[in-house]
Parts: sequence; structure tokens; C-alpha cells
Amino acid sequence: MAGRSAAAQAGFSAMMEERVPRIVDHDERRREIAILVEDLVAELGVEAVTIRDVAARAGLSTAVVSHYFRTKQEMFLFTYAQARRRATERLLAASRAGKGLVACLSELLPTTRRRLAEWHAWFGFWGMAVADPVIGRERLTGTTEAHQLFVQLIREAQRRGEVAAGVDAAWLATHLQVTINGLATLVTLVPEDWPAERQAAELRHHIERLSAPPLRRQRSRPRARKRG
Repeated sequence: MAGRSAAAQAGFSAMMEERVPRIVDHDERRREIAILVEDLVAELGVEAVTIRDVAARAGLSTAVVSHYFRTKQEMFLFTYAQARRRATERLLAASRAGKGLVACLSELLPTTRRRLAEWHAWFGFWGMAVADPVIGRERLTGTTEAHQLFVQLIREAQRRGEVAAGVDAAWLATHLQVTINGLATLVTLVPEDWPAERQAAELRHHIERLSAPPLRRQRSRPRARKRG
């Protein structure tokens, strides 16, 4: 009798699991949608992406997507923040694993399809910041925090002897931001010309050049030709 009751209870539980919809984690669904937004920005451009496009790609109604993001601005802000969070986590994970400065910063390069989509989203977001003060403030926050993280990684590299002690960490961080942003721009324009190995080699070249002692950098500069 007890065995039959247990079996009946198990059958009832299974039936209820089929009938009751799975509870969707709100934050997880927002993160899933943000990934789709990145893909659409890479395909269509940031200005062309609409909530309707996102809903269609997600297989959801526009009402459902609007439940998670009330406006297009909110959706892009979250997408940008998530892409920045993932990049920061990759950098910190590489640092905790004891990787060198080149390997850590390589985590930012658009060497995979997902990272290339991240850069498309960032570039599109930065373009929107010109006319939108809310997005402009978020862009400034992201740039400032990235610079602070670069400084932290550079000082760790100096303690390991990878970067000369006489190099100003803030100065180097700024130049490496310029290097990585410029390299990512070229990759997004012509990705087939920039395989992962070429991107890493280019970054390594600039880090080695910029992280040399100041005197050596001065001597390595090409001398101006004398006229006459």
C-alpha cells in the first residue's frame, strides 16, 4: 500500500512539473537577451536594432522583452554593462592565474566571434553617447574603470619584472588603451585580415616597446633627418 502511494505521489509530481511553467530567472533572461542584442548590433548596426528585432531573435513577444527592458536605451545600457563585466572577469581571471601582462590584455582582443560582437556593441554604444548624456556618463565610467584596471595589471607586471620599474603605470595604461582600441577597430573593419595570432603579436609588440625603460624608448625613436 505504501509502495503504491509513493508511486502515485511520484507520478503526480511529474505531472505537475509538466503543467507548471519553469520559473525563469529574471537576471539570467536579461543576460541572455543582451547576448542577442550584441549579435544584432554586429549584423545590423546599433541604430537599426529595435526591440521587435530582439524579440524575434529571442523567439519572444515584444511585450515579454519590454517586461525586461522598458526602453531601447535601458536595453543598450545593460548590454554594454554586461559586455564590460565579462571582459573584466576575463582579465581578472587571467591575472589570478598568474598570466603575464600580454596574456591578460589579450583577453580583451576580438579573437572570437563573441568578443568581436562585444566590440561591435561597444563601438555602437560609444557612438550613441554623443547625443545621449546618460549613455555618455556610462561610457566615461567604463573608460575610467578600464584605465584603473590597466594600471593595476601594469603594477603587478612591474613587481614581476615584466615592465620596467621606471615606467609610469598611468601613462602606460593610457597608451595600451589606445593600442587595444585601435587594434580592435581594425579587426572589426576587416576581421579576416586579423587572425588571433596576428592580434596577439601586434599587442605584444606594443607592450614590449612601451614597457621598456624610458631611456631605451628615447634611444629607439627614429632620429629626424637633417635638412640640407
